[in-house]
Amino acid sequence: MKDTHFSAHILLYGASLLCAVIASVLLFIPKINEPAAPVDGARSTLSSSLLSEITPFEETITPQSYGEWVAQGKAFEEQGELRRALSAYLAAGSMDATPTEPYLRRSSIYVSLREYDKALKEVETLLQKDSKNPDYQVRYASVRLHQIEAESNTAILQDAKDRLAQISPKTQESIFLECLIATFTEHTQATIELCSNVPNTPSEQLGALATELVEQEKAFTTFSDGDPSFVDTLHAKTYTAMGFYRLAAAKLRGVIERRGDYRDAWTLLGYTYLALGQADTAKLALSQSYQLDTTRPDSQYLLALSHDRLGEKDQAINFYTLAISNQYKDPITVKRRLVELFKETSRYEKALDTMMDLIQIDTSSTVTDYIDPIWIYIDILQRPQEALAIAKEAKQRFPEEADSYNLLGWASFAGGQLDEAKAYLEESIRRSPLRDAPHYNLGRVVEAQGHKEEALSYYKLANDLGNGSSIASLAAKAYNRILSEPETTQ
Repeated sequence: MKDTHFSAHILLYGASLLCAVIASVLLFIPKINEPAAPVDGARSTLSSSLLSEITPFEETITPQSYGEWVAQGKAFEEQGELRRALSAYLAAGSMDATPTEPYLRRSSIYVSLREYDKALKEVETLLQKDSKNPDYQVRYASVRLHQIEAESNTAILQDAKDRLAQISPKTQESIFLECLIATFTEHTQATIELCSNVPNTPSEQLGALATELVEQEKAFTTFSDGDPSFVDTLHAKTYTAMGFYRLAAAKLRGVIERRGDYRDAWTLLGYTYLALGQADTAKLALSQSYQLDTTRPDSQYLLALSHDRLGEKDQAINFYTLAISNQYKDPITVKRRLVELFKETSRYEKALDTMMDLIQIDTSSTVTDYIDPIWIYIDILQRPQEALAIAKEAKQRFPEEADSYNLLGWASFAGGQLDEAKAYLEESIRRSPLRDAPHYNLGRVVEAQGHKEEALSYYKLANDLGNGSSIASLAAKAYNRILSEPETTQ
């Protein structure tokens, strides 16, 4: 298995750090299998049984063999479900302890989860199986570097160096780790020479990172005034890009001990703590960065993110807003998160303003981006005329989309314009007959017009087309409600 410890999968201050979940929710899914009152007689051929409100679930088949467990673990990994992948690989190992793949995969997952001690135990087991395997030795040294928490952890550094010294012949990864250790411990010509010897293949990425470290070292030897703070901060940025967050934090703490006024070091330190899941500590570092310079959008954004992860929504809103006002480089991502925070704190007018702004500036906007504003105007603020105005804007921008007509029908229904709503929804269905929402909305319209039999057919069809969606669940609920009502002469 290819080791992924060195993947430069994080770009500094990139949007990949943003763990807050940004999801637009139009409708919630009601409880499963809502009980309904018995129906006296058959209202129609659809009334033989009530519709079940079904919440979708993923059927899981329990593997029966080592290979099946490994396959399931890989599937979970691809889905980002690392804990479930771990369980699958543990089960695989319990069925057959001889293959090494489960140990390799578990060690990589533990590194991704920042559980470095557990990762080390997996690698130690691999070395017990084959102590001379260069891949296992590289992996051991890599995990040891992940365990560094201070520049004074010389025993761990020496352990990693000793392990790498055993590798013969040298590999690109082993030379690279020796280069990494050298940049962490000293700034000398020998360090430059060692890092210059890192081959460019097989991994071009490792070769590029080694070149980056060499250039940083050369800049120090050329321009240094004896203070290594600048080159140490550059190295820490490279360590962070490689995923060695503790190593970066250890180096940055040393920088700050020498230069407590170095804003960039404080900002990067806050970033590494966020990556390590330590939002409290990140907030302290980023607050210091902000105090040193209140105009920088990068530190404002990261400080907002630390408040956000701690559930401090008002502070998060303040700093996200400040970052945007200071031209943060990714305003769309920040505004999307602000929309969710505004909704969570019941600031619906601000949420609406931000959503409509996003629709205008985001070139990837679609007609579905109009759903949330219309929902807020109808269900929260109870201002259907403004909802209708937004629906008309959606129709103007996306005149051929079936969803545009569904939005117009929804908003018209909310405003009591039943005939207009029916016409819009019928056109939506004509353009896209297999979508659940327009059938559900049309059911609501004809029910309001007094045609319950017709409403039942639309609710039934919406439920069938939705196949477990939130719309399907609402349609089932409406269907069951009608059937549960005392029958009246229509």
